[in-house]
Amino acid sequence: MSANAAQLAKNLIDGISSATNGNATTAAVIVVNQVPFKAVFDVQITAKIYENLIITRDTGGQVGVIARASLLQDIKAFGFSFADFDTAIISKMTEIRIPDPVSDLESFSEGIANFLQPKELMRTRVTSAITLNVYNPVTDNYERKELDHLTPIMAYPVFDDPMFRNLQQISQEFILPNIDKVPPNSITLLETNQSFIEAYMAGLNHEMSRELLWREFPTDQRGTYFRQFWDVSDNIREIDPEKRYDIKKMNEWEDELGDHSPRVLTNPTDSPYLVLLIRGELLKKYPNTQIYAQKAAFKNPAKPDNPRKLSDASVNKNIKLPVFMAELNPDIYLFAFDLDLDEAKGNSKDATKPGWFFVMRERPGQIRFGLDVWTPTDPDDPVFPTSDPANWNDLSWEHLVNSTSELENYHLDATYPFTSGTGSENIPLATWGKNSADIAYILYQNPVLFARHAQEMLPE
Repeated sequence: MSANAAQLAKNLIDGISSATNGNATTAAVIVVNQVPFKAVFDVQITAKIYENLIITRDTGGQVGVIARASLLQDIKAFGFSFADFDTAIISKMTEIRIPDPVSDLESFSEGIANFLQPKELMRTRVTSAITLNVYNPVTDNYERKELDHLTPIMAYPVFDDPMFRNLQQISQEFILPNIDKVPPNSITLLETNQSFIEAYMAGLNHEMSRELLWREFPTDQRGTYFRQFWDVSDNIREIDPEKRYDIKKMNEWEDELGDHSPRVLTNPTDSPYLVLLIRGELLKKYPNTQIYAQKAAFKNPAKPDNPRKLSDASVNKNIKLPVFMAELNPDIYLFAFDLDLDEAKGNSKDATKPGWFFVMRERPGQIRFGLDVWTPTDPDDPVFPTSDPANWNDLSWEHLVNSTSELENYHLDATYPFTSGTGSENIPLATWGKNSADIAYILYQNPVLFARHAQEMLPE
């Protein structure tokens, strides 16, 4: 025992003010003055009990708090119990792994926000409360299955008719808002509105479910009866029938409205199709005009800001045909292409991104004969030709007369005296008036081709 402990014990003994003997039913009581008592025991305790002995301080008759004293054997028993606890529990506890720090706080926050959506919470709560084990005869095991997999949709009719025509009958404004603001004889590029298409198709399918139920057709109202909005009957290159549709089956919808196209989008912010709009009399006068997209190529890759040219049309991947075509009254035509906005536009500062041209071409094989009207191509060109052309493709009606007024009643003159060297650039050579074959060769009109780059029709 230390000197300090011995002094405390001496003060406690010296501080005894009274003592009462105990018996078989009552404990002996020793009353100690407050100062030495508080020096040894807790100030909040007024008495300590040691089996049949109570050591208390003078409380002046007030109610006190009695606590059991810790004996040596109690301390030893506690030590043994703690050792057993360490062996049985603490030594067998696994270390709690400290998770890695969050690297992307923004996406982490978005994940929490998405998880707290009522739809997700309800689905998680229901699926976690239901455990379904289904026997698989192939693996000879029971496997957990989702409810959708266990309850197949009842058979339902499918209508592959393009639904945009029905919407057009209601109003063309639903197909192209502000249609009357499109300038005549103009072309431009648009994007399809996938969110609008999905909303419209969802309404169609919902009302069809109600109609079938009303007519007592056996249905669980989960079928997708309409999936085709645009007319893709001319899309001969797409061999996957699923990707010809405009929406997925509605029982597979899980994302936001506008994100349920069966096509794989290269750019998530783009719409499924880029649409070329043509307004004017061109396609009414020449209904067989070919419309397609052709990849551009840089004339000089070292200077991508220079004008571009058409790439090799014989390479299959350089040509894209329209996915669908739609006609709106009175003279508007829509041609959709499997292109995203950035790919079509290209980049004038990047030699790897030439972009795409949209081409209108007279159909080959529809032979035409005639001459062109003289059109000056340079500010220095005369308003009327002054010499015969070296290439028959440049021959115009004005080359055969002396003034424009003569063309009002002009008949082709096979004996017109062209100067020597006229048509000398053509191979094979042809002579004016020599025979019908040469005349046909000279008057043959090459198919017209007009190409405009997407960058010219899109904002910077």
